[in-house]
Amino acid sequence: MKVAALIIGVFGGLALLVGAIIGLVVGGIGAAFGGGSATAWLSLAGLVMSIVGLVGAAIAIAKPQVAAVLMAVAAVLMVILDVLDISVIPWIFLPGAGLLLIAAILAFLGRKS
Repeated sequence: MKVAALIIGVFGGLALLVGAIIGLVVGGIGAAFGGGSATAWLSLAGLVMSIVGLVGAAIAIAKPQVAAVLMAVAAVLMVILDVLDISVIPWIFLPGAGLLLIAAILAFLGRKS
């Protein structure tokens, strides 16, 4: 289960990273034309959370409990950020957050093996 948590966590972290980059681009363009600065800031927070999720995925084999906490925190915060930013890019972080949450559950269940 740890290997599955690693693989799914990496895919989830990369999906969040892509969503954050898209959000930064859209937010930057919006800020250049007089709006969208909230989208850029929330996407910057999304970039940080994607890195936290990737770090959690990277340590899924060595320290599965810590990895599960990191990935779960990143997933929950990304859902909260996605709900906060419904104006420009609705639900862009949900696929990556879902994958990270699945990976967190797998890492937690595989902690004893």
